[in-house]
Amino acid sequence: MQNARGSARDFPSLRRRGIQRLAYEQWGSGRSVWEAELGDRDLVVDQVEVHEGVGSESAARVLGLGEGESACVRRRRFVLDGKPVLLSTSYLPASLVEGSAITQLDTGPGGIYARLAELGHKPVHFREEIRSRMPLPEEASKLSLPAGTPVMLVCRTAFAAEGRRPVEVNEMVLDAAAYVLEYDFGTRGPQACQRPSGAVPVVRCMVEPPATKGNFAMTEHPQWFTSSYSNNGGDCVELAVNLVALQDIVPVRDSKCVDGPVVDVRTGAFSAFVAGVRAGAFDAV
Repeated sequence: MQNARGSARDFPSLRRRGIQRLAYEQWGSGRSVWEAELGDRDLVVDQVEVHEGVGSESAARVLGLGEGESACVRRRRFVLDGKPVLLSTSYLPASLVEGSAITQLDTGPGGIYARLAELGHKPVHFREEIRSRMPLPEEASKLSLPAGTPVMLVCRTAFAAEGRRPVEVNEMVLDAAAYVLEYDFGTRGPQACQRPSGAVPVVRCMVEPPATKGNFAMTEHPQWFTSSYSNNGGDCVELAVNLVALQDIVPVRDSKCVDGPVVDVRTGAFSAFVAGVRAGAFDAV
């Protein structure tokens, strides 16, 4: 199978820097999120479609779109050095972006996130979920994939400051052979969240399984709580169990750094961890 750069094996992988590309210093200064990783390579968006319509079922649920509410849908194909590498579909609440450049083919310097900031909905937190599977026929055709090449699915949610409101869901299909996913981060987190050298987040205070914490509203916004077993002044972790039924995850964050990274733990893994704590499996940790 040949492409513009020769065989698929000859195509240099793009190192996708998942954290640097989404930094405010990147898009907030009017640069594309791609500039963090492109170097001298040539990127073209050769297909763009923007319309108001119904979002995907999962995107509509995450964005909290009610019956009859529509989304601004932006579909794009990205071509790197002559080779299609990414299909991207963004969903945003239509009422949120109505009349803005987000509804145009060209969103302007800094892209969607810079325009959201101008509208008063600056993204302050991102979450990406990554999966892999074989491509659908339409995906294989649009990405010009050789037979047997899998794709990676990256679903990114952007949250604004006001109550961690989801303002964009971006569902991406990546040519797995064209990418290396890089996540480069330290063990401390942001400067405001630093702890003494050598200290680690306390995790032994997580002992209640999600079902024991009462009736939480089933929304897409995490509703955080700190374990009642945390008797160390609050230096613990916080959980949000209201997403168990809808997303099968238990988000976890550092109580001393509520704007820092969030780890999404699958419900089964979290339940196994809780069972291990109760059984004393981590007493020596």
